[in-house]
Amino acid sequence: MLDAIYFTAVVAWSAALARIDFREHRLPDRLTLPAIPVALAVLMMNRPENLGFAATAAVAVIALGLVILKPCF
Repeated sequence: MLDAIYFTAVVAWSAALARIDFREHRLPDRLTLPAIPVALAVLMMNRPENLGFAATAAVAVIALGLVILKPCF
C-alpha cells in the first residue's frame, strides 16, 4: 500500500516539475531543493550500504564538471 502512495507522489511531483519546466525552461527551487533531503532519507531507509557509493559518485561528477569547465574560466 505504501509503495503505491510513494509512486503516486513521485509521479505527481514529476508531472508538476515537467509542466513548469516546459513552460518556463527552468526548475523552481521550491520544488527541487526539498528533493535532496528526501532522496537521502529514502536511500538511508532502503539501502544504507549504498550511501558511500552515492557520495563518491557525486564527488566524482562534480570534479569531472569542474575539470571540463576549467578552460572556460
